[in-house]
Amino acid sequence: MYITKNGYKEILSPSEGCIEVDDLIGPAIMTLNRKGYHTAFSCSGHADSGHSPEIAYIQFEFGGMTPETLPNGWNWVCDGQMEHQYEKGTQEEITAVMNDLSSWAAELPNTTK
Repeated sequence: MYITKNGYKEILSPSEGCIEVDDLIGPAIMTLNRKGYHTAFSCSGHADSGHSPEIAYIQFEFGGMTPETLPNGWNWVCDGQMEHQYEKGTQEEITAVMNDLSSWAAELPNTTK
């Protein structure tokens, strides 16, 4: 998935001024950025990648706004980075966690006016 940096909207192919994000985490990333929680890096995790334990993470821009609450199962692991460790790392588990993440992001207050 590609999203524009201006307006945080999904686009179909790469172009100047866009960023690439994992398809499953993309909706949450767009919502977070639109609400003023600017992200720098993210990963939804990848089923059967051989990494153990499999993780998902979002790194917020240094010095920027970060959410006051976290979704269930997520933790702050360092300054401005939240992370979720999957139990099994299956595609079903990753999809469920990303759906929960998107719902959580939708409920956050806007930090922009």
